Amino acid sequence: APASASDMVRIKRLAVAASAGPGSLADREDRAGSFAVDRRWLRRLGASPDRLTMIQVQGDSMVPTLSDGDDILVDQGDSGERVRDGIYVLGIDDEVYVKRLSIDPFTRRYSIISDNRDYPSWSDRDPAMVRVIGRVVWAGRRLG
Repeated sequence: APASASDMVRIKRLAVAASAGPGSLADREDRAGSFAVDRRWLRRLGASPDRLTMIQVQGDSMVPTLSDGDDILVDQGDSGERVRDGIYVLGIDDEVYVKRLSIDPFTRRYSIISDNRDYPSWSDRDPAMVRVIGRVVWAGRRLG
C-alpha cells in the first residue's frame, strides 16, 4: 500500500557539509529544506526519526564508500554510549568529518579511518578529543 502523509517523516536537511577530506568548518547548521521518507523504511534502518538530519559529503577521502556530493542521513541519537564501529560524522576541533570509526575493545580508544588510502587515518585517539555527532545510516547519490 502506498504511504500516506501520516506515514511520512520529515528530516531536516542542513546546509553543512561533512568533510571526507581535509575538514570543513562547522560554524553553521542552517536549514536547507527537508526530505520526507516513509516511517517504516526508517524503522528498517534502525534509525531514530526524531534525531535524523541529512547533510552532504564534501571531498573524496571516503571513496569508494562515500563520494563528494553524496547525501547522507545522520542519526544523532546514535552517539554517546551507543557508539560502535561504523561510519560517523565527527567533530574534531572546529572541523566536521565523515569517517569510519573503529573502537579498540580493550582500551576503548578510537581509530579514525579514511576509506581512500590516499588520505591519512588516525589510530589510538582519545575519545574525549572527538565529538561523535551521529552515525551515518544511509547514503544516496545522483547517477549520471
